[in-house]
Amino acid sequence: MSKADINQEIEIVKGNFTYCIYKSFNYAVYRFKEKNGDDLIVTGDLSEIDEKSDYQLFGTYIDHPKYGIQFKVSGINKELPNSLDGIIAYLSSDLFKGIGLKKAQKIVKALGEDTLKILKDDVTVLHDLGIKDKDIMTIKEGLAGDLLYEESYYFLFEMGFGNEDIRRIINTYKENTQIILNENPFRPYFEISGIGYLKCEKLAQKLAFPLDSEIGNSALLAYLSSDLSFRSGNTYLSYLELKKAFLNHRDGDFDKALADAIKDKTIIEEDGRLYNYLEYRSEDAIARFMCENNVSCTFDKEALALRLKSLLKEEGIIYNDDQLKAIENFFSAKISFVVGGPGTGKTTIVKAISECLKTLYPLYDVHIVAPTGRAAKRLNELCDVSSSTIHSLLKWDKETNTFSYNEENPLLLDVLIIDEFSMVDNVLFYRLISALGNIKRICIIGDDNQLPSVASGNLLKDLLKSEIFKVTRLKTIYRQEGGSDIIALANDILLNRVDFQKYKKDVFFIDEAANDYKKVLLDLIDSFLEEGFDLNDIQILAPMYKGHLGIDSLNNLLQDIYNPHDPSKKEFKTKYKTFRINDKILQLKNQSTDDVYNGDIGTIVDFEDDPFGMVAKFNDLYVEYTKDDMANIALAYAISIHKAQGSEYPIVFVLMSRSQIHMLNKNLLYTAVSRASSKLFIISEPEIFYSGYKKNMQIRKTSLDLFIKKFYNQELL
Repeated sequence: MSKADINQEIEIVKGNFTYCIYKSFNYAVYRFKEKNGDDLIVTGDLSEIDEKSDYQLFGTYIDHPKYGIQFKVSGINKELPNSLDGIIAYLSSDLFKGIGLKKAQKIVKALGEDTLKILKDDVTVLHDLGIKDKDIMTIKEGLAGDLLYEESYYFLFEMGFGNEDIRRIINTYKENTQIILNENPFRPYFEISGIGYLKCEKLAQKLAFPLDSEIGNSALLAYLSSDLSFRSGNTYLSYLELKKAFLNHRDGDFDKALADAIKDKTIIEEDGRLYNYLEYRSEDAIARFMCENNVSCTFDKEALALRLKSLLKEEGIIYNDDQLKAIENFFSAKISFVVGGPGTGKTTIVKAISECLKTLYPLYDVHIVAPTGRAAKRLNELCDVSSSTIHSLLKWDKETNTFSYNEENPLLLDVLIIDEFSMVDNVLFYRLISALGNIKRICIIGDDNQLPSVASGNLLKDLLKSEIFKVTRLKTIYRQEGGSDIIALANDILLNRVDFQKYKKDVFFIDEAANDYKKVLLDLIDSFLEEGFDLNDIQILAPMYKGHLGIDSLNNLLQDIYNPHDPSKKEFKTKYKTFRINDKILQLKNQSTDDVYNGDIGTIVDFEDDPFGMVAKFNDLYVEYTKDDMANIALAYAISIHKAQGSEYPIVFVLMSRSQIHMLNKNLLYTAVSRASSKLFIISEPEIFYSGYKKNMQIRKTSLDLFIKKFYNQELL
C-alpha cells in the first residue's frame, strides 16, 4: 500500500526534526527527515520533541484534502543516537552520572559510530581504554535501563497508554514494568495517581487477564465504591447499590466478587454497610483520633484574663460571653470547636487566641490552615500567624498524590487552627490528623449550615452530632448591627422566613420572569464599572455549568463583552475554551509547588509561544503554567457556588433559572448569599428562589458519629 492510501494500522516512522511549521498548546506541525532521506510532514501532540534527538514516531498516514500526505502521531519514543556527536552527548548525559564529556569523547574516539552496539554486546572492552570499574558499571546499568525503558515503552504503547501514563508507569515500576503488569494489570490503579481503573481494565483485556478473578473483582468493586461515594457524598453503600453498579458494568457473579473484595480488604463490610477501604479507614481513624485527644488541658486562667484585658485596650474589642467561652474552651481542651454563620466574629476569636498564645505559650509553634488559598491568606493578614492550605502544610506531591508529612513523618506543630472546616472532607482530614502526632491544641472553626465538602462525608456535622466535644455556637451577628441585609437574608433562609420586601439596603431581588436575565446582568455590571469598580470586585454565581444560564455560557458571554478578541492581544484556544490576556481565571486543582490552590482567582498577564507558557497573577503571586497545567484553570467571570465557598466578594450576582431548580436547596442558597460582603443581587423568579430555599439538602449516608460513639464508650470503660 502506498503512503497516499489512508492506513488505519499503527505504523512506525524513524527520523529527526528539521523544521517547525506550526506550534500551539497541544498541536504542532513539524517537518521530519526520515532515515531514508525523505521529508515528511508530522502532525499531533509533539510537545516532548527534542530537536537534537532521533525518534520513532507511532501513528498513521493521512491524506489531508489541502496539504496532502501527513503522518498523524499517536506516540513518540526517543531513539539511541547514531552520530558521533549524538553518542558523546548521550554518554555524557545525566543517565550516566560521573562519566562526563571528556570520558565520553575518549570512548567514542576509540570505538567510533558502533560505540553503543559494542558496549551493549560487551561493556568490558572499556577496560582496554583505561576506564575505571565504577564508570564501566555506570555505563552498563545506564544502557540496560535505557533498553528496558524502550521495551516497556513499546509494550505500554501497544497496550493503549499515552506518553504521560507511560512515563508514570515506567518511573514507578522501572525494569519490572512488564512483569508486574502481566501479573496484576490493576496495580497502577491502586498505586499510581492519574491512572484510572478503566485504563487498567482495558490493559487486562488486552493481556487476556481474567476480569472475574479475585484481583479483577477486587479492583472493580474498589473503583465502583469510590466512584459512587464521590458522586453521592455517602461514605458507605448498601448491598443493592453496589450490586446494581456491578451488574451495570459487567455480567458476573456479584456475591463472588464481593467476597473476593472483602477478602482483599478493598471493600470493608460492617453491620450491613459496605465501604471503600479508604472511606472506612478515614472514618475509623478520625473517630479514634478525636476520642483519644478529647481531653482536658490545664492553663493559667489569670494570665489569660489579663491578656484579654490588655487586648481590650490595644484593639478596642469587647468580647461577648460566647466569644469568651470559645477562647476559654480552646485553652481548656485539646480539641475545641467554634461554629457560627457569617458576621458572628469567628475571625475575631482566632485573632484573640493567636495573641493570647504568644503570651501564655510563647514557644509554641502555631499554624492556621484552610481548604482554600484565599481563606488562608486572609487569616494570615488578620492574625499575623503562619497560615497555608492543608495540602501545602502537608507538602502534597501532585505527581504521586502523596503527602510528605504523615504518621511516619509528623508535623512539629503545637497548635493547629482549622478554618472553613465545612469544606474539609473525610479523607483529607484523615491525612491531616495522621501527621499531628505532637499536637497540643486543635481548634476547628466552621459554619455547619454551609454546603458540605465536594467529596464524600459530612465531617463537621458528624463531629458536632456526637455531642462529646467542647463546642461554642456564636449567635450574635456583628455585621448585622451595621444594617447588613445580607446577613439577615442568610439567617432568614435558615429559619424559612425570607421576605424580600424587608431587605432595603444591600440585597436586591430582580424578578426576571419575563425579561432577559443576561441583559439585566450586563446592565448592572456596566453600572458598577462606571462607578469605578472592576471585574475583580464582582463575582457571578450560578448553580450549574450547562444550559442557557449555566456557568460555561455566562463565562463565554462575559469574556466576549469585557475581554473580546483583539488581533493585537495574545490568546490561546483549547477545545471549546479560549483564554486571553487580562482574563479572570479560576484555579481548579491544587498546584502546591506554585502556592496556588483550588478556588483561587487570578488574572492572565502573558503568554509565551515557544515553548508554550502562560503567566497568571494571583494577588502578588505570579504563577507560570505549562501545557499540562492549562487543564487546571477555567474562566472565572462566573463560577459555581461550591467553588465560591470559603471566599467573599464585594459584589455578588446570583443567577438561577427554572431549568436549574432541581439543583437548589437551603444549604446551597445560604452559601451563595453569604459570599457577598457589600452588595447582593439575586436575578431569578420568586417561585424558583422560594421553592429552592425551603428544600433541605439530601442527607448524606455517613457513619462517623457511630464510630465516635463506639470509641468514646470504650474510652469511658
